[in-house]
Amino acid sequence: MSLHGRKWAEREALVALAGVVAQRKARQELAPLSWMLEAAFHEAAHSVIALKTGMFPWVVSIVPNREVKVGKTGHSGGYCHAEYVHPDEAAKATIDNRKDNERPARNESDFHRAARYSLLLAPSYSWRDGVRTYHALLAKTGELVDEYWIQIVALAGEIRRNYTLDYAEIRTVIREAEQF
Repeated sequence: MSLHGRKWAEREALVALAGVVAQRKARQELAPLSWMLEAAFHEAAHSVIALKTGMFPWVVSIVPNREVKVGKTGHSGGYCHAEYVHPDEAAKATIDNRKDNERPARNESDFHRAARYSLLLAPSYSWRDGVRTYHALLAKTGELVDEYWIQIVALAGEIRRNYTLDYAEIRTVIREAEQF
């Protein structure tokens, strides 16, 4: 895998793991939480880590969608739609001109996504190397969540109040939180 491909795969894994890491941290520090606030922390972490790793979080929502299946039996309790936009295109990037304006009917779970990228990033394609890589990515995600915790908390609160935010709103909340 090329260096560019490794960087892409690592970024995708970090964003996938960010939700569960932040949700776990919020439960430990702020328990008890309502399911909506847990979902807000989960999706806020996806958005913040996506933004901080060079992706555009187009929209984040905690509005459940029973039509979007996650895994075999679950449904979407929220989502963060983020993707990489080339720096030359970033200035003119809007939600209306993104490549994919539709959400899929089936999504893979965050754990499945992280496991897939862990295997891609592993030194060999053995499951043991994949598990080691997964744990290394989980630790790195934990460091990122700790580093950007103030932004995640601020964004989670805003998501909980408004249910859905677009890129401009996400960016504004994160910039304001960075002032503290």
